[in-house]
Amino acid sequence: MLVDDNAMLLQQAETYLTKSGMKVVSHSSPFGVGPLMNQHKPDVAVLDVMMPGLDGEQVFQFLEKQATEALPPVIFYSAMAEEPLHQLCKRRPGTSYVLKSDGLRALHSAIQKLLGAP
Repeated sequence: MLVDDNAMLLQQAETYLTKSGMKVVSHSSPFGVGPLMNQHKPDVAVLDVMMPGLDGEQVFQFLEKQATEALPPVIFYSAMAEEPLHQLCKRRPGTSYVLKSDGLRALHSAIQKLLGAP
């Protein structure tokens, strides 16, 4: 699952990951992610951090509170500086991050790593 309020980036990431053989469910708003998670049961959730209304950490907190099952691994995908992302992941154990500036290949690699793919 890929959640990002930037429509162009969302489409680019969805296209890239789909072409690499991944099934992608995307959503352009931080609102409504819970029902999508329950419906699709993704293997990995990729959350943009800076979104209007709710940021990625708030979405994570909401999902954590509402979860009836274990959450999938979460990757925070952001244009933020690396240190704040590192601190975010320290606050939310079990999460990881990828800098948007590192590109879609880095995101793909991080997802593959979480899925145990070579």
